Amino acid sequence: FFFRFFAYCVCSVCAMQQPQHGPVKLFVGQVPSVTDEHQLKALFDAFGYPLEVVIMRDRATGRHKGCGFVTYGSRDEADAAIRALHGQHIIPPQTNAL
Repeated sequence: FFFRFFAYCVCSVCAMQQPQHGPVKLFVGQVPSVTDEHQLKALFDAFGYPLEVVIMRDRATGRHKGCGFVTYGSRDEADAAIRALHGQHIIPPQTNAL
């Protein structure tokens, strides 16, 4: 997977632009097409309580687009998920890290 704060890069300079309080939405890439919202939520539960987990789907076909968003209630939870998963965690059958 790879992560981005919604509308912002994950680098330390850009991350400073994201609000320090309130919900934080992360973009999650490299999500395998066999993964559903419940499985993705289970992965992110270890770092806090995800308020929302959405896998992007094509409107016309309903096909999985390979990415999604996870929203946490706090910046600390989002940062913990990024530190643990960014570029490190792989969900089979995907060969690229999140």
